[in-house]
Amino acid sequence: LLAVGDKEYRFAPADKACRYDIFFENKRLAEYLPEDLLAEGVCINLAGISRGFEKYRYVLTTSDLPYKTVRTWGLLLRPVDMNIIVGTEGSEIKLYDTTVPEKCTTDHSYLVLKYESRGLNYRQVGKLEKELFLRAARGKIKRTLKKLFKKKK
Repeated sequence: LLAVGDKEYRFAPADKACRYDIFFENKRLAEYLPEDLLAEGVCINLAGISRGFEKYRYVLTTSDLPYKTVRTWGLLLRPVDMNIIVGTEGSEIKLYDTTVPEKCTTDHSYLVLKYESRGLNYRQVGKLEKELFLRAARGKIKRTLKKLFKKKK
């Protein structure tokens, strides 16, 4: 950097800069959510790293969960938290109310994978597709075997 010459760098003041925790979640993202939700507690889990969110009433995540969806955002901008800050329309990022169980009727895993895999080459994508197919096949086989053995008892 010094060999390029004199450059003037401009950084945001420390009190206004984004701060991220060890799970790569923006610590200031809650400021962009409705205030009535903040009093109840919100777990921000945009990276999809599984951790105990049961103690929170609301969960903000890209994962499909069996709870009532309160609000949704799209998944177009990077970093991922910019979609909430700007208010991108879509349904890949969801805010769930964990006190209201509801059957999950959508599967956005492909859209999230597509967002996260930007920059992968076709070989890497092929490996991911193969892994997803094998996981789905294993799950189907396990469920079928459970049904078969359950009926025999």
